[in-house]
Amino acid sequence: MYKEEITEKLKQIAQKPIAEAKAELVSFELRPQNRNMFIRVLVDKPEGISIDDCALICRAIECEIDEEGLFSQGYTLEVASPGLDRLLTTQLDFQRVLGKAVILSYDTGGNHIEKIEGVIEDAADDSITVNVKGKKESIKYLNIKKAKQKLKYDKRKK
Repeated sequence: MYKEEITEKLKQIAQKPIAEAKAELVSFELRPQNRNMFIRVLVDKPEGISIDDCALICRAIECEIDEEGLFSQGYTLEVASPGLDRLLTTQLDFQRVLGKAVILSYDTGGNHIEKIEGVIEDAADDSITVNVKGKKESIKYLNIKKAKQKLKYDKRKK
């Protein structure tokens, strides 16, 4: 099998356990690592995904891979959360951070990139609305170059 075919087969295998955990596939990576294959599956839920959820998904995927005999040389499977500082790329990502601060860069036209910090007020089908210091800006997803949730750190020692 070619890498593309294996990738599609693995995504199909992963769909059922991910759906059963009421999670969604955020990203998928398949690459060689030494003499084995490395598979990374990042999953999430609107309320966040637990380590137990990741372990259940991992075991189910692992059983199917072994049953199908996809890798004769061996593999490493990692199922994890994408983390709080992940890039926001889809409408669902922006819906998850409604009411929260983000930092984003976007193309304003004419190859000019602007970086702003504001609060996500809406995540529609084709654009987001960001409140930047009281001013609402509508930005199309296609123009967003990079977006991340702004995280607050408590620097007080406990």
